[in-house]
Parts: sequence; C-alpha cells; structure tokens
Amino acid sequence: VVDSGLSQRATDVIIETPDGSLWAGLDNGLARIDPLTGHSEITRLPKAVMSLCAGQDGNSIWVSLAPYGEVWECPIRAGRLVSAEEWLQRRSALKSEVLSTSLLRASDGRTWFINDHYNLPTSVIDPATGSWEDINLSNLGGDNFDFSILETPD
Repeated sequence: VVDSGLSQRATDVIIETPDGSLWAGLDNGLARIDPLTGHSEITRLPKAVMSLCAGQDGNSIWVSLAPYGEVWECPIRAGRLVSAEEWLQRRSALKSEVLSTSLLRASDGRTWFINDHYNLPTSVIDPATGSWEDINLSNLGGDNFDFSILETPD
C-alpha cells in the first residue's frame, strides 16, 4: 500500500466494512483503502496485524496483533479509526507466541478467535456478556492446530 510516498508490505489479511472501505493489515500498521479512489490512509502500529474482522455494528474493526495474538476493538468514526487511546482490548495476549490467528464475526454476533498453537484453545466471545469461552476442537480430530475459520450459509 502506498500513500504520500510511504510504502509498506501488506500481510495476507484484508476485509471490507459495511461502508465499502477496504482495510488491510500491514507489518506495522492498518491501512484503510477507499475502493473508489484507491487512496489509502495508514495508521501505524507497533506490531504486525495478524487478522481482522468487522465489528458487530459496523462501527469498529477487531484486530489481532503479533506475536501473542492480543485482540483490540478499534472504533471507527466518520470512516476513520479513532486514536489508539480509545481502542478497547478484548482479549489479552496469549501465553505463547503464535504464527497465525484468525478472527471471524459470525452471523449470531459472536466473534471467534482461532490460533495456530497446538496447546492453546480456540475461543469465542459472547457479545451479551463480553466474556470469552475456550473451546477444545480436538474431538474433531487433530490437536487443536487451527489456522482459519469460515462460516457457511447453512
């Protein structure tokens, strides 16, 4: 993503918010890209973005940061991220470094958090209570070594 001569290598995560904006996770920031003009605005972060998902009301983005997967809810006002002082930490850092995390906002409003560490569980947050529940997926086969999650229409 390039903006005013500033270039950064994007990670492999990009989402679209209800207003049509595209958001890309970068090695050291988060870029909002206007799909009509291609103009980008970059918010610098001290860590790499590992995963993104749109907030339940469309007025925020949830971000998981490397290397420990802490999750932040980043409010959006007038199409722009608010200052980092207003971000809400939704999940503390994991006990071990992870190479990958995935966030998914499900149609029921819950947010799923998947990580690739063999010894750390998958988690889901209940929007009504704000509490995380750990879910062991080892009964599905494997050893909880998960990389991504996808919701199907059925």
